[in-house]
Amino acid sequence: NGELFKDNSIFHLVMPTNKEVERLLERVDSVEGQRDDALANVDRLLDDNEKYRKKAAECRAALVEAEAYGQKVVADYHAAAAMCEERFATALEEALRASRAEDALALNPVDGGTPTVE
Repeated sequence: NGELFKDNSIFHLVMPTNKEVERLLERVDSVEGQRDDALANVDRLLDDNEKYRKKAAECRAALVEAEAYGQKVVADYHAAAAMCEERFATALEEALRASRAEDALALNPVDGGTPTVE
C-alpha cells in the first residue's frame, strides 16, 4: 500500500489546491453572511409583524368605538326627531283647539253680542 502513495500522485487528484480552499472558505463566509442577513431580516419582519398586530388591534378598537358612537348619534337623532314630532303634534292640537274655541266664541258670544263671521 505504501507504494501506491509514494509519489503523491493520488493526492493531487483528490486534494484541493490552496486557491480552491480559499475560494471555498470565501464562499462559506459569503453564505454565512447571507444566512446572518436572512436571520436579521426574519427578526425585523417578526418585529414589524408585532407592530402591525398592535396597530391593527388599536384600529379595531377605534373602529368599535366609532361604530358605538355612530349608533349613539343615530339613536339620539331618532329620539330628537320623535320628540320634535310629538311637540309638533301637540302644538298642532293646541292650535286646532284654540281655533275651534275662537270659532265657537265667534258664533256663540258669551257676552251676548252678535256673532261675527270672519
